[in-house]
This record gives sequence, structure tokens and C-alpha cells, in this order.
Amino acid sequence: MFTLIASYMSVDDLAAQTVLRNIGLITFMIPVGIAISGIILVGNNIGSKNIEAAITYAKYCTLTGFIWAFASVLVINLAQTPIIGVFSSSPTVNDKIQQAFAVISIFVFFDCV
Repeated sequence: MFTLIASYMSVDDLAAQTVLRNIGLITFMIPVGIAISGIILVGNNIGSKNIEAAITYAKYCTLTGFIWAFASVLVINLAQTPIIGVFSSSPTVNDKIQQAFAVISIFVFFDCV
């Protein structure tokens, strides 16, 4: 499906989409690790009938996810130009990425939570 959609996109549009996708994936990896470790800790404590600790771990993992989401959005917006420069040196592609940065910021936030 993605290949079909990509066949209708220009090279610059496809390059910008790839950069935005990579930014989203990089910011997503840390919350995935936190979620997996949280699931293990909560499950182990439920299994050992330590419900208080399970609730505590669940709260802290959720809070960590929100903190990471806010931090990710803050960093990618404050360092927008250097981050884009890591991926692309084309002015046309960079302009397209900057136009879509508000959308990627919202996506990153909800993806991290």
C-alpha cells in the first residue's frame, strides 16, 4: 500500500515523508522500552500478589511516558533546524519538513504516551 501511495509522490515529498517518519520512529523507541519493562514489573508484582507495588510501577511508567512525550516534543521543536539538517541538506525538502512539523509533534506526543 505504501509503495502505491509513494508512486504518486514527488521525490521531495517522499524525502520529507521519510525524514518525518524517521523522527517519529526515533522518539518512539524509548517509550516502547519503558512500556515493556513496566509490563514486566507490573506482571511480576501481580504474580507475587504484591498489588501495591504493581500499582506504583504502573503509575511511574505512565508518568515516565508522559514526561518523555513532553520532552520529545520540546526537543524536536526547539532543535528543529539542526534535527532536519541531520537528515537533509535540500532546501526544498527542509521546507516541506518544516511545514509538517506541527503534525509530527502531535504524532510524537501521542505515540509516546
